[in-house]
Amino acid sequence: MSPTRPYAALALALLATPLLCSCGEDVATIEKMPPSPPATAAGTASGSGTMTQVIWGTDPNTPPERKKVEFAAKYSYAYPAIVDGQRTLWLVVADQPPDTAALNDVDDRSGALRDWCDKQHAKFSALQLDSHNVPMHSSVCAGDGRVDGSRLSADSTASDRGIATLSVNDGKRVEGAFVTGVGSRRVNDKDSIAEISGDYHFAAELAAPTLRDRVLAGGDEKASGVPGAKAAFLKYWKAAGAAKTVDEIKPWFTPERQAKTTQQMGEMAKMGMKPERIMAMFAGGHAGTPSLSSAKAIGAAAVLTSESSDADGKMSCQVLMLQLQGAWKVGDEHCAQKK
Repeated sequence: MSPTRPYAALALALLATPLLCSCGEDVATIEKMPPSPPATAAGTASGSGTMTQVIWGTDPNTPPERKKVEFAAKYSYAYPAIVDGQRTLWLVVADQPPDTAALNDVDDRSGALRDWCDKQHAKFSALQLDSHNVPMHSSVCAGDGRVDGSRLSADSTASDRGIATLSVNDGKRVEGAFVTGVGSRRVNDKDSIAEISGDYHFAAELAAPTLRDRVLAGGDEKASGVPGAKAAFLKYWKAAGAAKTVDEIKPWFTPERQAKTTQQMGEMAKMGMKPERIMAMFAGGHAGTPSLSSAKAIGAAAVLTSESSDADGKMSCQVLMLQLQGAWKVGDEHCAQKK
């Protein structure tokens, strides 16, 4: 069926119900969603820094205006995140109080913070620490919806740097300070950042892990929902690899993922990317048949890890799937090239 015909989207929607049904051999029972953890209150912060704000005009072919802006930290938010099986910690300071209830309820908190920066013109600076409290990644948003992210290295002498000191980190609350900047210098055999871009203090309740991380940490590989989640994922992957338009893959997504996809398509269009090119890249990343290396579930939430190959080499994907009205849908999808 040609996706350019006016009835194509309607026909696809009509076909979606039996195609996505998680009954029979796909799933043993309709599961319940795990309970949401209580929301944390916004923490406090102090300190200041500078950021680069980017202002786009109406013409995507015209370079944007760039200007330095001052940033004063007043609020903080801290949350854990599992990366490659490692528990990491994100420290966030902002000039506006974040909606902690909304942040606690999403799988992609970094993306939610970026959207908050875009819609509320809030500014934030964030530092990610590894399991040994060593800075590994930094993110800055200057109120324009654009995140400047950098991977950090302890032995870096010229690129972005970060230093963190925690006085409290008991799993419920985190307090301390962090400094961000560029380059390094030694004074009396002591290493420090050459050019400081931000110096902050913070104190915040530690948010609960996301639903994805709770499934990764405590999920069961033999849970009754795992077979249905696997079957739905493989059908989705096949459809995604053949998709020509975004409407062909939206029925496989949760409502939240559908809204996020529409938003992302609009943002890419502003940068001059055509829908056909975006979809070609998306389909190319879902080519071939993936192999599932791990699958866990808690009730109506499952996390699947798959490996596949595309034109750029081997790729690993981790997908959060949710069972909605008996059908497993794709909630959030993290894919990266394997080294």
